Amino acid sequence: MGFVNPFLAFYLGPLSRYRADIELGAGPDVVQALYEAMSEHLGQVYEEAFRDHLRRRAAARELGPRVVAVGPWWKDDGQDEIDAVVLAEPARTRVPVLVGEAEWSRTVDAERLRARLSRKAAKLTGDVDALTYAVCAREEVTHVREGVLPITAADVFRP
Repeated sequence: MGFVNPFLAFYLGPLSRYRADIELGAGPDVVQALYEAMSEHLGQVYEEAFRDHLRRRAAARELGPRVVAVGPWWKDDGQDEIDAVVLAEPARTRVPVLVGEAEWSRTVDAERLRARLSRKAAKLTGDVDALTYAVCAREEVTHVREGVLPITAADVFRP
């Protein structure tokens, strides 16, 4: 994403594509196209806000000792994307300690998402059982078990 301000990101992203049409009075005609672009845009903004939330928790030492990085991860071919990987450096080698997924859905099944994350995380580490799994939904995370950190938009956007 790259932009700290989601409004500026929206203006320079999806809205800029239709700006000239809107200025010429075609606003009502581009509303549907702009609405369809919103879901993808909001998903990206939400993923970045989720990573920022994890960074704040890491700075507060809530994600374990010696956390040195939080960011997205994907294989070279663009497959197996993980929205957030938290790395710690206990002894000069960075190791993943948490993997997370932010879904732009009202409710998310933590067990289903944890299983999917575990398959992807196997490309990062041989010990997927040692990881914490952060699962993020807009309103509710269901089927939460030990080793899963449930997060909602209320958590992400809490000052």
